[in-house]
Amino acid sequence: MQKALSVLVCVLMLLATLNTANALRCSGRLIKPDDTKADVQQWCGDPTEVRISGQEIPDSLYDPYLQGQFQYDVRTALEVWVYDFGTGYLIYEVTFSYDKVEYIRTVENTDAF
Repeated sequence: MQKALSVLVCVLMLLATLNTANALRCSGRLIKPDDTKADVQQWCGDPTEVRISGQEIPDSLYDPYLQGQFQYDVRTALEVWVYDFGTGYLIYEVTFSYDKVEYIRTVENTDAF
């Protein structure tokens, strides 16, 4: 029992160190995955910074005529909106894929201390 409790405490401490947030609150509205860019901009305003990058996702396709599996990469555009609400607040990075929030990450604001 003591060992299981120790493992649980270690896992919880590890989870607490991750820089992910499930949501961002702007103007009383909770921004979360699957919200659109328009929703985020309406409730949070213009971002402090915008970064655009690409991501290649491997995929495969079966061709019944040639009876073979073919590998190819699908390139998706990721857009990261950075919200810096000022001293004393965390910086939020909202990542969009296909115009919807994919995930939200927090970054420590070094100006806060």
